[in-house]
Amino acid sequence: MQVYAVRYPDGGGRIQISTEGGSEPVWAANGHELFYRNGDRMMSVGIGSHPVLSLGKTQLLFTTAFLHVNTPSYAVTRDGQHLPMVRENQMEPVRQLNVVVNWFSELRRRVPAGRN
Repeated sequence: MQVYAVRYPDGGGRIQISTEGGSEPVWAANGHELFYRNGDRMMSVGIGSHPVLSLGKTQLLFTTAFLHVNTPSYAVTRDGQHLPMVRENQMEPVRQLNVVVNWFSELRRRVPAGRN
C-alpha cells in the first residue's frame, strides 16, 4: 500500500507520496502538508501546488502503537500542530453495542419545542 495524490476531479496526474508504504492519509487544513501512517510510524510531507504539485522531504514524526482500522485513526488539528489519535493500548474490547433508532422522536419527547 502506498499513498498517492491525483488531480481533482479528473483523477489524472497521479504522484506517489509515500515510498516505503503508507495508509490513512490526512491533509493539513492549509493544504500544504500531508500526514500518513507507515505501520506504527507517523509520517509528514510538505506539499507545494504552484505551478505543479511538488513534494518536500518526508519526515518521520514519531512511532507509536496505532489502532488498525480502515479509516484514519487520527485527526489533524486546524493549526496542523497536533495529531489526536486512538492508540492501540487505549482500546477495550467492545462488549455491548447500543443502537438507537428514531432518536429525533426521543429528543422531541425529552426536549419539547420552544425550550432552550
